[in-house]
Amino acid sequence: VITVKLADVKPYANGSKITLKFGNLTSARINGLKAKLDWGKVDDKGVPQNDKAKSREVTFVEPLMPGAWTNSDLVLEGIPPTELGFVRLREVGHQGISLRH
Repeated sequence: VITVKLADVKPYANGSKITLKFGNLTSARINGLKAKLDWGKVDDKGVPQNDKAKSREVTFVEPLMPGAWTNSDLVLEGIPPTELGFVRLREVGHQGISLRH
């Protein structure tokens, strides 16, 4: 079980640089976290404009240490922070877990 927080959003080149903060609630180290990342704008009611969203698969190189927070920076192309309405992680998986001996 992990939790994810959007911790920071800054302008970067032609888009936004975000910091995701992962909280690993388990007692295992999680290696090679991977997910489908979606981002984009929202309409006037705050509903994501999924038909205009951008998407890509990401693999996070930082291991998620047990019982700890791990920060990971990503660049989202094509959308400045003033227009970024949502960030979504889906199809989350990993390459392995490690337990202490």
